[in-house]
Amino acid sequence: PIANQPGTTYFVFEARGIEVSGALYMPSSSFDCVQGQIAPEQIALNVTDSYSQERFSYALPLAPPFAQVANQAGALALPPAIDGFYSLPVQESDRSLLATCQAI
Repeated sequence: PIANQPGTTYFVFEARGIEVSGALYMPSSSFDCVQGQIAPEQIALNVTDSYSQERFSYALPLAPPFAQVANQAGALALPPAIDGFYSLPVQESDRSLLATCQAI
């Protein structure tokens, strides 16, 4: 639940409707870009390895309750609670990683 802890994995993402884009990273390390979709019980991701550019599938389980309500614009009314992750304030470095991955 603390930002910028060495050896800890963080996930910064933006959801538009059920579509997700973002980055998985560890502070002072590399990051991998992700794209995917929010499903009823998980976020199904395609992860692009930052070194090899190889893509692989990965799923992050959502913590109960699983139901997410979308508003008329298709945005989620509540952000998904990801099992094993904590919600933290977005930092400028997070925004930079997100922008980099969304530009790809």
